[in-house]
Amino acid sequence: MHLQSIHKSTMLALMAGLLFVLGTPGAQGQASSSKWRSYHFSPQAGIGVPETSAERMGIYVKTLLSIDDRFEFVERMEMEGKIKKMPEQPKALVQLPKDKKVEKANRLVWKGREFRHKNNLPRSARLLKRAIAIYSKRFMHMEDFSTMTEALYEAALTFHRSKAKNDTAYILTRLFILKPDWIFDRRQVDSEFMELAETVRAKTQKKKGGTMFIRTKPKGATVYVDGVDMGPSPLTLDIPVAGPHFVVVKKDDYYPAGQLVRMPRAGRKKHVNIRMRAIRKAKKKKAPRLVSEKEIEGILAKGRFGTRAFRQLKTFAGQGNADVLIITHVGSTGEQLVYTPFVYSVKYNRLVRVRPVKVQINLANMQVELLPIPDRIATAVKRVRARPAVVGQPRAWRRKPKYKPKPKPIPKPPPVVVVPTPPPKPVEPVKPVEVVKAPPKPVPTPTTFATPGESSVGLGSSLFAPDSILRKWWFWTATAVVVGGAVTTVMLTSGGGDTFKANVQW
Repeated sequence: MHLQSIHKSTMLALMAGLLFVLGTPGAQGQASSSKWRSYHFSPQAGIGVPETSAERMGIYVKTLLSIDDRFEFVERMEMEGKIKKMPEQPKALVQLPKDKKVEKANRLVWKGREFRHKNNLPRSARLLKRAIAIYSKRFMHMEDFSTMTEALYEAALTFHRSKAKNDTAYILTRLFILKPDWIFDRRQVDSEFMELAETVRAKTQKKKGGTMFIRTKPKGATVYVDGVDMGPSPLTLDIPVAGPHFVVVKKDDYYPAGQLVRMPRAGRKKHVNIRMRAIRKAKKKKAPRLVSEKEIEGILAKGRFGTRAFRQLKTFAGQGNADVLIITHVGSTGEQLVYTPFVYSVKYNRLVRVRPVKVQINLANMQVELLPIPDRIATAVKRVRARPAVVGQPRAWRRKPKYKPKPKPIPKPPPVVVVPTPPPKPVEPVKPVEVVKAPPKPVPTPTTFATPGESSVGLGSSLFAPDSILRKWWFWTATAVVVGGAVTTVMLTSGGGDTFKANVQW
């Protein structure tokens, strides 16, 4: 179907090209061993092929080559060896972002031009002065100095329209030092401005500049003088006009540096030495040190968990040894310890608070019994695993809605009841006051602790008495490590350093 629609001359040229290729002795030898290389000769007008059929022939050559896999499409330029690939330029390892202050100055120039067109000259002059000041300080971060010359040109026009002749002459002097061959648009300036500009130009060009010696560390940095590329350092340049010039040096993997050089007149020399600062490369993060089980046993044995101990527990859990870490503070209320544990999930990096839990301690045999902890912790862990990580504050630390107190009802005034006044009572005589001395305070008995394996008779009455230290001022720290859904070790540490250890499974 495709072959019927091909133009006759196109078909002849196609067959002639293929026969030429197949007729070569090299092509016949390659037919049996590997793919055939088909060279594409682009058709030209005047050789039997009209111009309109050139694209059509190329399309059908590629179609034919796609049908027969023995052919390989090769461009004519590749066949004749005329393709010369450009060498790839080395790219800088670190790309510096654009300077925000320079971009701000560019916007100020645009706004100053707009206010000049609106005849708001004071505001235009104020914005252009700010832009020129920024350019003079951040010139080493500028990619093109044309923005600075545009700012000087706009400022000169604004000052001229404001009748500030001295400011106009100063700005034109700065402009002609950077661009001695600056051309003005006659449609925007009047004859008076042109006379002033030519006078300032002639006065500026009379001051010929001297010789500048530029050295950089490291060597080989590209030197720009007033935005013009002068080549790699070190350099010796003859400056045409004396005055302030901007010297900038740039090199890959170094921060750009620059100096504002006040060039002396002809016959004098100026040495410029610029030291560049290297960009620090991002250091590779070292692999975290693995925490062994012996270190965790030592932490649990001490029972005091500071910042370093908590980091080791977190690292140990992150190695796949535990699902969650449970670390909490416990306050005593009699024989039961009530606390609120926080479950930290290593996988999702979130902290979830569980409801208050009661823990009973039997000091006789040093056993710790966790009453309703398993179900609540399991529910909390499932809730953590079911939700992905939250960016921002964890769920337990989110701000609560502001409390709005309910308006208090205004009480109604009580009804007025008229009560008859009773008759006066007779005055009784005053009795003398007796002074009673306070009884002496009892001496408290020292608190004793039971040791493992010994009897604890009378221990509860001394430890949990109303004046006992345990009931009032005792604080505990509980730690549990959950491995595979089961707590392997639970530690309860008192404020005085006493430790209760138990292995619990459920």
